[in-house]
Amino acid sequence: MSTRPVIHPYIRLLQWFPFKASPSADLLRAYVDSVNAQVKRSIEAFQLNSVEEDIEDPIEPSKFRTIRYHGGLDDESWDLHDVFEDYFPNLQRASAVITLFAFFERELEDLCNLIQSTEDYRLTVRDVYGSGIERAVKYLEKVCGIDTGRGSTEWAEVKAIQLIRGLLAHGGRADLDQNPKLKNAVEGSPHLSYTDELKVAPEYAVYVIGAFSRYFGVLQKSIKPMYQAKLSAHRAASKGAAPP
Repeated sequence: MSTRPVIHPYIRLLQWFPFKASPSADLLRAYVDSVNAQVKRSIEAFQLNSVEEDIEDPIEPSKFRTIRYHGGLDDESWDLHDVFEDYFPNLQRASAVITLFAFFERELEDLCNLIQSTEDYRLTVRDVYGSGIERAVKYLEKVCGIDTGRGSTEWAEVKAIQLIRGLLAHGGRADLDQNPKLKNAVEGSPHLSYTDELKVAPEYAVYVIGAFSRYFGVLQKSIKPMYQAKLSAHRAASKGAAPP
């Protein structure tokens, strides 16, 4: 009976980006494509399948009015074009962005857990003060010794997306003039607009995935040389030779 070769934990860390983070991005792109396709189908269903009915006016029986119905709603109570061609699509795209950010947080936490188990650190990411991506990045820096690139363009992109995610999670409405950073995040993206609420274009979720992938690449630039050196030292020690 054959047994699988044992993979050294350092190799698992070196494989994190090419075999976990990058493939996850491909999976998320498929998810976003599915959401956008669903939105398109929903709009087409409204345009093609909504029905109209002539109703006798209860006040003037000789007169009729035409009511349009779709999805259990009617155009006497709702602006059906706005609901099915704008409000619902925007809600679905917003939900997708919130889901993507939740994945990003989890992926960062998983990376913290992988390094913690590899190095057998006493502290875990959950022992660090804070929450979300800030806690994970703080753990990578303070406990793991990873350069997280907080001064990078990639991290700035992530922080802007975090602001957008927060706005979407709270209904998509805020006084942008009272929050300059949020205003800059909205106005800095060609895929976002704000009138009475935040509007999310189909392309924004694709941009978000790309931004997360770029930031993971920043982390990889720090992780790779660190663990290549550790792996080389381990192999040299295993052969009874002094590390180079």
